[in-house]
Amino acid sequence: MLHCWQDILAAGIKPADVQVLGFGGGEIAAFEYRLALALGATVGVASGTGGAADELLKDSLWSAMPGLRLFPLPSDAKTLRAFVVPDGFKFDPGVLDVMAREFHARYLAGNVKKIRPETLKPWDYLPDTYKKANREQAAYAIRILETAGFGVRKAQGQPVIFKGFEPEEIELMAQLEHGRWTIERLREGWRPGPRNDDKKLHNCLVAWSEDKVLTEEMKGYDRTAVGAFPEILAKAGLEVYRKQ
Repeated sequence: MLHCWQDILAAGIKPADVQVLGFGGGEIAAFEYRLALALGATVGVASGTGGAADELLKDSLWSAMPGLRLFPLPSDAKTLRAFVVPDGFKFDPGVLDVMAREFHARYLAGNVKKIRPETLKPWDYLPDTYKKANREQAAYAIRILETAGFGVRKAQGQPVIFKGFEPEEIELMAQLEHGRWTIERLREGWRPGPRNDDKKLHNCLVAWSEDKVLTEEMKGYDRTAVGAFPEILAKAGLEVYRKQ
């Protein structure tokens, strides 16, 4: 591991730009996780995989130390994928901003009866953390569509809104969206636990398969969100199409 870090640093790569993904492991893995954290890298370990991974998460010296980027990742393939795969957004920032605003507008429309003043403010008064969350959702939407077999292109004239998602495609994209959201919240300092916004604890930072926590109602939010991707992208002049 020391030789790997020598090569990384010699190549001019900053430790802050390095991500380490860990599963279980023994003494060597335990050292690798801690060395990466000490150097300033981001370390994500899959919870429940035993060994050094779970021991690290239980070690208050490391798991609770301010400034360290240690993420307890659900053992969920879509979440782990979101941790290592960047959004790959390829359109200009103006497109991203239009999409982000539309995501927030739909969130407002769907939560008019809820009392969460910080998240339900108009865009111009929305705290930066939530604007960032909307932008990240918008950027990753294209990655999710591509993973499910769809392409995204700039429309020539009025965008044609795709309406042909199959149920299994909606389900796959909803799982990918939940994984993306989980990583986005972890990066913003949230952690699994009984819901407490002041302490940045959220009970839904779990694997999609955790049906006792992620009820069908909760999963429905992700299914609705991904089903609206074509309409949201159309607002920004983009079209969704099925790849051949």
